[in-house]
Amino acid sequence: MKQVEIFTDGACSGNPGPGGWGAVLRYNGHEKEISGGEANTTNNRMELSAVINALALLKEPCKVTLYSDSQYVCNALKLGWAKKWKANNWMRNKKEKALNPELWDRLLTLYDTHEVEIVWVKGHAGHPENERCDRLAVAAAKQFCITINLYKGGYKMRYVYADNSATTALSPKVLEKMMPYLTEVYGNPSSIYTIGAKARAAVETARENIAKNLGAANPNEIYFTSGGSESDNWALKGVCHALKAKGKKHIITSKFEHHAILHTCEALEKEGFEVTYLDVYENGIVHPEDVENAIREDTAIVSIMYANNEIGTIQPISEIGAICRKHGVLFHTDAVQAAGYVKIDVQKENIDLLSMTAHKLHGPKGCGLLYIRKGVRIENLICGGAQERNKRAGTENVAGIVGLDAALQLAVDGMDERNAKLEKMRDRLIDGLLKIERSRINGDRVHRLPGNVNMCFEGIEGESLLLRLDLKGVSASSGSACTSGSLDPSHVLLAIGLPHEIAHGSMRLSFSDDNTEEDIDYILEIVPEIVSYLRSMSPLWEKIKKQEAQVD
Repeated sequence: MKQVEIFTDGACSGNPGPGGWGAVLRYNGHEKEISGGEANTTNNRMELSAVINALALLKEPCKVTLYSDSQYVCNALKLGWAKKWKANNWMRNKKEKALNPELWDRLLTLYDTHEVEIVWVKGHAGHPENERCDRLAVAAAKQFCITINLYKGGYKMRYVYADNSATTALSPKVLEKMMPYLTEVYGNPSSIYTIGAKARAAVETARENIAKNLGAANPNEIYFTSGGSESDNWALKGVCHALKAKGKKHIITSKFEHHAILHTCEALEKEGFEVTYLDVYENGIVHPEDVENAIREDTAIVSIMYANNEIGTIQPISEIGAICRKHGVLFHTDAVQAAGYVKIDVQKENIDLLSMTAHKLHGPKGCGLLYIRKGVRIENLICGGAQERNKRAGTENVAGIVGLDAALQLAVDGMDERNAKLEKMRDRLIDGLLKIERSRINGDRVHRLPGNVNMCFEGIEGESLLLRLDLKGVSASSGSACTSGSLDPSHVLLAIGLPHEIAHGSMRLSFSDDNTEEDIDYILEIVPEIVSYLRSMSPLWEKIKKQEAQVD
């Protein structure tokens, strides 16, 4: 069981009033800072929030030593008060209700998940980690004070959504296409009556349109799923299980695939399959010759993503496809990030299986597809019905399928104009952010998605950066633990050779056609200020500057 140290603190201006919390997690020589806050809260709620958010980052049961200066938190846990309150329906006694029951309920669940030792420390007494957490908490609270004051002064904070690689807003045009199949043509596509037949016709029309936009030879090569992860799982497990009897027990993939691929490979390894994980090098691109050198007589499938979800690098899919076809090995690509932003032709690129989803290109969540070239042996995904030519049972998501078709069509029709706009904004933002001291762009600058910017800033934590961007109205993401619930940095950034301390300071900004040049101006205005502020209280940055001074 992993041993983790957690230090927490909360702060509040006014109690109630704007508040903040901060925490430091330490595991195996690595540290992580997190913080956050609320516009109207109490000190006790912030103390609880610090502990909750820190424990929530642990992705597996751990031995935790928790340091807090809150007697409210420490005593309620150590002396069992909180459990008694819960058992008494959140009553402290016959007359008094326990405060913050929803926070205590969540904390108790996390507390019981881990082996937690509670250590009370005196606040504002020079304890280094406690003082550090206090600074994080106070800083978070001040951000809310500033926001409130600006709002009272008649200023409306700008909002910029810059996490389109995670998901996109549903296009009004897509919604318009979907609405009849949510409200009027709601029949089951397997039914023979009129509204069922109309629903079936919509599904098949969508299948035909999507096949054309992907370059498929036949509409029946398109199988609808719930999304990219399901499609990835089906592609690997379905092919490997189908070819196992022929002695094909080897898989080739890369080290920085989406976890839907990597975790599926891990599951298949437990079944006796062997997996070769290819290097992606500093620029985040798989070398086709590495693929060819890795192919064996027993290779069942090669799976290389079309474009990376974190750093946006576009892979040499045509070259890899040609190599696989030459050697008679099936080739799958996860095109979740690429579809609609890159021109795809599954026949010309020798792609045998391709995964994609709707919600990355302004379509609905919960609908995706797997292209399976005719003749590919693959096990059925779900049994129990004749849907999707007996391969995936279950009533079709008609509205979602219509939305997927509409979203892909809009993306393909406007691809050139949109990409030109996004590339211009992307490159201007990268150039501006690279002016920040000790910053770097992750991934190849040329072979990358038009709307992807992934940066690292030495001396800070990516989570702290994201929280402060959020306070400024910017929604972004990080490749580090914030996205995975892990204390470890992004496997993608580690795969391209970044050390832990740099990989932890990552930020991904991803744009769509809805973004503007004014959004870029705003980000370029606030990010340098935030980075400078975070570095001002970072022990790591202080260490970096001391080392620089010694060299000079």
